[in-house]
Amino acid sequence: MIGCYRLNNGKWERFDVISKAQSTIWTRRFYEVGSFQMTIKGNIFQKYDLVAHEGKYGIVMRVQETWQGCNVYGYDLKGVAHFRTMEEQTISVGTNVESTLRTWITTYLLTGERAIEGLILESSQGMTQTFEEELVISEGARLSDVLEEQCKKYGIGWDITFNKGVLTFSFIKPKDNPDIVFSRKRRTLEEAERIIDAYDEVNNSGSGIFRREGDAVTEASDYITGTATPKAVGYSLGDNVRVEEFDMLANQQITEMQYVYEPNNIIVVPSFGEVKKNIIKKLMKG
Repeated sequence: MIGCYRLNNGKWERFDVISKAQSTIWTRRFYEVGSFQMTIKGNIFQKYDLVAHEGKYGIVMRVQETWQGCNVYGYDLKGVAHFRTMEEQTISVGTNVESTLRTWITTYLLTGERAIEGLILESSQGMTQTFEEELVISEGARLSDVLEEQCKKYGIGWDITFNKGVLTFSFIKPKDNPDIVFSRKRRTLEEAERIIDAYDEVNNSGSGIFRREGDAVTEASDYITGTATPKAVGYSLGDNVRVEEFDMLANQQITEMQYVYEPNNIIVVPSFGEVKKNIIKKLMKG
């Protein structure tokens, strides 16, 4: 069941329920904005409607009607941070990170004409991380980009949930969950693949073909994605778990989870570590 919500006089009200979608894919990310897409028989949506589906929430950004059906695309609710740009500012070394993040949310998502209808900010988690170097934010920087960069750097997750017309913005501490092990041996992974990706690497060192020059040092990515089996239970997005695969034994964070809903079938695909967007896919999208 997928609940469909629309603003009515400043309040989110349910206007329809989708009892059966042809397919639905949710991609949730701990540090970054997530996304969803669904295929239904006919269009019922307007832009900026909300959808709620088994603890996952999204905002409709694109509707594509065809003769065969209707494809709906959008961000998860964290996408509202993509709607805002920031003012120029400088954050000093030693400033509390969570306090600064909360100030940004208050300024850009909760104040004046920028306030998102129904959005509240959950109470502080009391995180103690402080900025290790001075942070300069340029005029016009996108709020979602700055949140992603700084939350990833300091290990702070963020999310927006929806319940009874209220959207709740929260910052999240990662949890250590070492008893959860993903591996074929333990039958918690149905399929897995290891990806080593050097497309975006920048090292500004070395020589010859191994020297990659650019503005900022960026490491090549090395991560595992896998399809979890029904035996893999008790874990959540952002958890630090163990992965035993491809001759590797590593403590990894679940940074992304994809949920694929098809008729009579649900597939859960966790990704571990830093998952980078493939440059080929970016080029294909133009």
